[in-house]
This record gives sequence, structure tokens and C-alpha cells, in this order.
Amino acid sequence: MFDPNGKGPEDIILLGTNGSSVTIKTDLIDIKVDAGEVLGDIGGNLTVQGDDVLVAALDIAGIFDPTGIADAVSGTIEIKNGNFWSGLASYAGIFPYLGDLAKLPKLPKDIKVIKRVISLVRKAQKGLKFKSEAHLIEHFTSHRDEFLKVLKLKKYTKEQYIKDANIVIKEGIYVSELNAYIKYIGGKGDDAKYFFVGLTRDGKNITTFHIRNAKKLKKKVHNLAVPE
Repeated sequence: MFDPNGKGPEDIILLGTNGSSVTIKTDLIDIKVDAGEVLGDIGGNLTVQGDDVLVAALDIAGIFDPTGIADAVSGTIEIKNGNFWSGLASYAGIFPYLGDLAKLPKLPKDIKVIKRVISLVRKAQKGLKFKSEAHLIEHFTSHRDEFLKVLKLKKYTKEQYIKDANIVIKEGIYVSELNAYIKYIGGKGDDAKYFFVGLTRDGKNITTFHIRNAKKLKKKVHNLAVPE
């Protein structure tokens, strides 16, 4: 499924087995492919974002996409990011069969990128904590006032703080460049506010939970959807 006219949600959806899927948020292309053959059971319906998972998803989608659009978009992103030879390999995938052979060396890495993110997100959705009580108290104390102000609350406890962080993990979007979850709160343009839950590298613990504005997020999140 493609949406060249922009009339639908512009995302990449990779379907796994048993009704599972992973959606990669992007404003570049709208495509849905059955990737169960390479991804297997994803373990639910997950949503992620980020340049590395975007390129990996496009390369995987390109295997099943007869039009070559996914490979063309992947090649453009790779070259723009300075990955010239990797970009050429993606462009080669535009041509059926022979082009896919040129792309074969990239695919194991692409699949590894997607599966790593899937594994991290699945673990996080079971619920996470800060590494220690001291770490939790440090961050809660540092950010409590901004939560009271933005959310217009009179009281905010550390128990609610950790509960809200896990709500963001379950309902928000994982962004690979940030190794964090974000969730839109409100506002428009650069002043729009988002919850931000950072994770440790292994994804086992929360490193921080605070509020960021769109201006700061857009420096690293290239496809951030911000209400204007």
C-alpha cells in the first residue's frame, strides 16, 4: 500500500506473523508489507521512530516492494547521511532480483537493527524502574516543579512520577536516536510539549523522565510530528 498523494498516515508498517506488526513513523512514505518471513512474530503491535530503524525498515520493505520506491527512499537517506556505498546498494535494490542481490550484504544488519528495537520495546512495555531509589528521588526532585506547572497540578508524588513514566512507555513512541520514549502533551510549533523518558543503553532501566519542547527534540528527531 502506497500513499503518494498524502491522503493517509505516512508510515512504514512491517507485518510479522500471528497478527503482529511494527510501525516506523515517517513523513516520507506510506507502505505496508508482509515481512513475517524475516521478522517472525514481533510480539504485538509496536510503534517506533528514528533514522536507523527507518533505513532498516525501508531496506526490508524493499525486498517485498515491486515498485522500488522503498529502496529509492532508503538510498536517498543513506547518501544524505554520508553513507555513500550503503546508499548505492539501496538504490540498486530498485531493480528486481539483481538489485536485491547487491543489497544482500546490508540485510543482516537491517534485520538486527529492527529486532534489537523490537526486543527493547517489548521489554520496556512490561514496566521499568530507575536503577536505584536514590536515582529516582534525584530526578523526581529535579523535575517535579515542571510537571506541576505544565500539568497544572497542586500535588505530584514520586509514585505518580514513576507511574506516569511507564504510561509514556506504553502509549508513546520509542525514538532510536534518543534511546527514549516521547509522548505529545500539548501546544504548537517549537513550544509544543512532550513527555520524555530516557532509557539505559540495555533498555532495562529509566534514566530520566521530564518534559521537553519540540524545538529541542527536533534537533535530533528529524520526522517529529508537531502541531502548527
